[in-house]
Amino acid sequence: MSMKINRQGHIVVIDDGKGARYGLGVLVPAILVGVGFVVIWPPAAGQMRFELGALLFIATAFSLAVLNHPRTAEFDLQRRELRLSIGWPPIFGRRKTFPFDTIREAKVSQLLHLDDDLGSARPALVLKSGKTILLSTYKRSPKRCREIIEQVRSLLDASSAKTSI
Repeated sequence: MSMKINRQGHIVVIDDGKGARYGLGVLVPAILVGVGFVVIWPPAAGQMRFELGALLFIATAFSLAVLNHPRTAEFDLQRRELRLSIGWPPIFGRRKTFPFDTIREAKVSQLLHLDDDLGSARPALVLKSGKTILLSTYKRSPKRCREIIEQVRSLLDASSAKTSI
């Protein structure tokens, strides 16, 4: 589940990636639930067991698509703003815009800080109000998050240097 960073002129896009969205984020857990039900539930009659397994597959995929929503962050260097697309557009998607002036820092967010390279982490931005905005909802290694955060910091620093001249 690697994040993709693409530069398109003055817009830099950081995306969770299709593998995280569809494969490991939704389809793998849904397949495990559907197949697991068919295998584990022996009292159900043959055809009914497969129909219930298919229904559980669809329900799990739908709920994971809504709850484990991907994020796409667009850093507009010309307008000095961050546009964050959250969710599975167009039905459940949301868009939020944050000016660069409201961002205090970019950091690696860890629920439990065990060690520099242990545990799971997510890249995040901290606003001046104290609110933390996750750039990804998928867990990855702290090392990979630090690489992403360094690129975000360089974007923010380069943007602030252009406006101060």
